[in-house]
Amino acid sequence: MTAAPRELGNSRIATVRAPAGGVTAWSGVQIGYLFGVAVEDQPIDGGPVPLAVQGVWELPKEVGLHLDTGDVAYWDQANACVTNMHTGNLAIGVCVYDAKDPKDVIDVFLAPSIPDAGGQERIELVETIMLDLVPAAYGAMTLEAVPEPFTIPTTGFNPIIQFDTVDITGRGCSLDASDGTISIDTNLAGVWKFIYSFTLSFTQEQQGRTFYFQFYNVTDSQPAGNPVYIPAGRNQDGIQPVTLTFLARIDATATNKKFQGQLGDASASLSNVMLQNLSFDAHFTDRLANLIDPIAGPPA
Repeated sequence: MTAAPRELGNSRIATVRAPAGGVTAWSGVQIGYLFGVAVEDQPIDGGPVPLAVQGVWELPKEVGLHLDTGDVAYWDQANACVTNMHTGNLAIGVCVYDAKDPKDVIDVFLAPSIPDAGGQERIELVETIMLDLVPAAYGAMTLEAVPEPFTIPTTGFNPIIQFDTVDITGRGCSLDASDGTISIDTNLAGVWKFIYSFTLSFTQEQQGRTFYFQFYNVTDSQPAGNPVYIPAGRNQDGIQPVTLTFLARIDATATNKKFQGQLGDASASLSNVMLQNLSFDAHFTDRLANLIDPIAGPPA
């Protein structure tokens, strides 16, 4: 940008210490959340320099940018110009006159303020999290296929593999209907919430049976977290509805590996077990923590 800031209205001056490298008169200067136009040269780091921090100024703008009166102006420090891109840039004021090409300048009323640190980033974060709340993957057993009976053993586990359809995939998590395995994308390591919902029918010959559900890392042949206890009812054949919601931390070394829901470690073997219905969904929840911990620091 070759155009230099030009004063168009009364300014308010604040004398501050010059940033590293000093400043040149009539250039835009950003120091943290403070923006102004230097009205004198100051080549010495930390030397006093008067900044016009309020008033109407003609400032260089991004090439090809169109801004209307009333639009928020952001300062692109790397390119020393006004932009409409808020990510990583500081809001410095409001446009007071439409700026269209081929003009390379824009009239801005400088409006100093102390914004909420990371405020815009929080808005974008919430938008991202709202997308996270949509299931990353979802699978279901259809009644078109006759479910195969299986056994819930007293030791060891059998996988839940009877997914006939997968309705939604590709949002950071995928479900393979052929073997019931789940894969997490490499860029989404962190805390995931998984929900399994199913109804079992089974033959039961002893009272007070129990069994466990585990989330299993098939690739590394080891459990991914602690098993979840499930009571199985009384001394009779039965139908057992089960809904499991649990969290699992998938670290970067475990992404793109295969995970699987499994049933087993029963107090006494459950035979002739059949899945009457089955559904699954997953949500990436790790970014929710960022709504609690503030995003520190001003734009770079």
